[in-house]
Amino acid sequence: MKKIALIGEAMIELHGKMFGSMQQTYGGDVINTTVYLARLLHYFRLQNEYFHIDEKSGEPPEEHSQNIPRTEVYFVSAVGRDILSQQLLLKWQHEHVNTNLVLQQDGKSPGLYMIQLDENGERSFQYWRQDSAARYMFQHSHISIVASRLAQMDSIYISGISLAILSEPDRQSCLQMLKDLHAAGVKIFFDSNYRAILWDSRERCQYYCQELYALSFMVMATEQDERAIWQACDEIDLIERIHRAGAPHVVIKRGKDGCLASLDAGKAPPRSISVADIAVVDSTAAGDAFNAGIMAGHLMQWDWQDAIALANALAAEVIQHHGAIVPVNAIQQFCRQYRPHSLFHFSS
Repeated sequence: MKKIALIGEAMIELHGKMFGSMQQTYGGDVINTTVYLARLLHYFRLQNEYFHIDEKSGEPPEEHSQNIPRTEVYFVSAVGRDILSQQLLLKWQHEHVNTNLVLQQDGKSPGLYMIQLDENGERSFQYWRQDSAARYMFQHSHISIVASRLAQMDSIYISGISLAILSEPDRQSCLQMLKDLHAAGVKIFFDSNYRAILWDSRERCQYYCQELYALSFMVMATEQDERAIWQACDEIDLIERIHRAGAPHVVIKRGKDGCLASLDAGKAPPRSISVADIAVVDSTAAGDAFNAGIMAGHLMQWDWQDAIALANALAAEVIQHHGAIVPVNAIQQFCRQYRPHSLFHFSS
């Protein structure tokens, strides 16, 4: 069984009309990606087995079910011991997310954010996360146990926000842990996901991004974020910077314009991959869903072309719903209807 762990923050989400009807759920860049990844792997595997049921035994052939390796999806974070935190753990477990590496902090609770949408479905946020449990996860007495468990993973995912919310000493602890994991052969996936307000300075963000580029198997970054971090305009320069640092695979997300992919250490020119024009209801978590799609495709052993196509398709599905985490039946339906270029084709 494969294992992937995603490190970051989860918060309570409020969306709706201020001083009117508001809905409560949860979100945060890494938990969004975690839930979508777990859903894709679960429902695609069910779908794969459904299409290949042996008529005599009523079970999927063993040799075929191995085409989609079973993958355990872990969320790595910290919550409180309050009733809200306990409910979050139950909800994530219901989504097929392993919460054994979610630490619990006495006297702390999850952060909170509120989404407001304009007439085009573009969102703005207000946050209350200054003292959230996740900010202190690297000060927890059991963080060394978590680090030892992470060494048993096949892959790790982390974002710039995961680092930005930490204190500087804790960022250094996290970075050293990632260096140790990289040295042990664990694949690291990274999204810079730049939020200027969370960083002491742009220079500190640049330092950590450069360090993570060097450790990453794949960097999945947003065009707007990378330009803001590096004060650069040329996409090719941005991609070459990441490759030079050491990341063999780079995907630059371009929103409605699709993405630009440079794979295998830039051995071939970057390829622009377009997407269909979709009416946007709510763009929240589009990039998070995209990241989940690429990693799901890779973990299911699809080739990169199919993994990126899945990422674009999932992002397009998510932006047609309100909130960061769309209803589970929408993803079930998506998995039932979606096919890569050839039915469940896997690279050798």
